[in-house]
Amino acid sequence: MYKSHVCVERWVAVCGGVRAWALAHPHEYALIYGTPVPGYHAPRTTAAPAGRVARALTAVVCDAHAAGALREPPGPLPDALADEARTLMTELDIDLPAPVVAALVATWAQLFGLISFELFGQFNRVVEDRDAFFAHTVRRLAGGVGLSADPVGSA
Repeated sequence: MYKSHVCVERWVAVCGGVRAWALAHPHEYALIYGTPVPGYHAPRTTAAPAGRVARALTAVVCDAHAAGALREPPGPLPDALADEARTLMTELDIDLPAPVVAALVATWAQLFGLISFELFGQFNRVVEDRDAFFAHTVRRLAGGVGLSADPVGSA
C-alpha cells in the first residue's frame, strides 16, 4: 500500500531541491523565474526546462491520487476555474480532480514566491530561521493540494 506520508516526503524533497538549486545558482534562477526583461521573449526551447518543477510536483500528486492517498481540497471551485483546470488536464494529459489542479497551480506560484522572497532579500529582518520556515511552509503547501502525512480517511 502506497503510504500517504511517502507522498508528502516526495513533495518536500522536490520543493527542497528547487530551493537548494536556487540558493546555489541565484543568477540562473533569476533568469528563469525572475522579473522578465521588457520586450524579451524566451525561445520555445526554454519552456520544457522551466516546467520541470511543475511536472515534478504534478507527478507526486498524480501518484498520490492513483494510490487513493489524496484528499480533494475543500470548497467549491468556480465554474470558470474548473473549465481552465480541465483544459490544463487535457494539455498535460493528467487525470486529477479540477480543484486539485487549481490548487497545484496556486501552490506552484506560492513555492516560487517563497523561494524568490528568500533569494531576493524580502525575508530580511522578517524570517530569520529560513530553513525551518521553508520546511513548515512546504508541508502546508502539500496539504493545500490534498497531500497529507495521515492516511486518507483518518480524522
